[in-house]
Amino acid sequence: MRIFPAGKVAAWTVITLIFFIVLTAAIGVLARERTLFIDKTADNVFSPLKNFLITVPTFDLVDFGDLPFRQQLGLTDLLNYPDPDYDFLFYGYERDDLLFFEGHDSFRSQKILGMVRKRNEHASMIDEIIAHLSRFFGLHRETKLLFSRREQDISRIILSTLDGKEQAVLFSLEDGNISDLWMSPDTRSVVFTTDLHYIYEIYRFNLETTDLRELAGGYKSNRYPSSLTDQREIIFWSNRNGRNDLYQMNDDGSVQRLLYSSTYPLREPAASSDGRLIAYCVFRNGQWNLQVYDTLEMGSRMVPFDGNVSHPRFSPNGKQLIFVGEASGNYDLFVFDLFHDNIQRLTFDSFPKEYPSFSPDGQWVTYAGRKEVGWDIFLVSPDNHIVRRVTSCRADDRFPSFTPFPVY
Repeated sequence: MRIFPAGKVAAWTVITLIFFIVLTAAIGVLARERTLFIDKTADNVFSPLKNFLITVPTFDLVDFGDLPFRQQLGLTDLLNYPDPDYDFLFYGYERDDLLFFEGHDSFRSQKILGMVRKRNEHASMIDEIIAHLSRFFGLHRETKLLFSRREQDISRIILSTLDGKEQAVLFSLEDGNISDLWMSPDTRSVVFTTDLHYIYEIYRFNLETTDLRELAGGYKSNRYPSSLTDQREIIFWSNRNGRNDLYQMNDDGSVQRLLYSSTYPLREPAASSDGRLIAYCVFRNGQWNLQVYDTLEMGSRMVPFDGNVSHPRFSPNGKQLIFVGEASGNYDLFVFDLFHDNIQRLTFDSFPKEYPSFSPDGQWVTYAGRKEVGWDIFLVSPDNHIVRRVTSCRADDRFPSFTPFPVY
């Protein structure tokens, strides 16, 4: 499995480039600007800023490790370097108990940011830097989409605005698929599944440090991770014991323990935010059924749906379940009210769908759909059933979810 920095991979497909080429030539807003980020502090105090810079849609973040001949240069030498091959330079360093951070526009030879704070004020300093750069580049916080894009044997994790016009590559993987992904409740990392050589493993990618950590792997498959937001834990499916079991672990992969075991095939577990309810699909009586397990009462009930069910997810308040229902080859989204035991149909176009998910405010549902050849990302309003298309390209865009709260 080979992993390479997101900055080396173009975030736009050929179709997107053709669509925007006229706009780019006219106003230049989509030009990718090479951005160099350097943290010279001993313990990488400024690493959270890297996560912020990655999400700036016009930035193409350059990995300093790819420029070994620059690593010995100080700030003054970097600024005076002839013909710099980057547009912006962000440089953090320390002296005694003081932290320094500077931002420079190399194209205009202009300093855009300079800040000094005491080391014990590093958290507020980072917030100030992000606020300043957001104003400078005209950015604002908003809820965004996270999804996987598979194209030419490369899988990428994409962060996108809800209209799909601004997209950033957070992570890239060769020789394997990325699936079942979601952003951690603190937005500092992304949890996902890979299926390299048909063995499913669960990983966490730290957006601030770019560290990749295996949470659940080995010779058996582990997949379908789901976050228990209120408890900083993860539930997942595993066949490590030759059965279809649900496990629970801490969000760092430690203390893995059996949660539920079934003699029937099961898949796609999803937990309510408080961890009390767990929904999953179980194959019984010739079809995939939706079952809800109550961890407090130690009992379960079946959702009354006449057809195959897949990809359940809870609403933010835990009162509803959204899922894909299939009957006679027709696929649509349905919402089950856990308190009133009724089901509402959300879409009516019957084309293949998967992985629906509620927005944090419950105003939108995102899902992957296949209207033409490949998979694309869509939004639908639970109130008026209006459907909006987010992506349209030759690649397969799948496994969408929302950021836990508005981000830059």
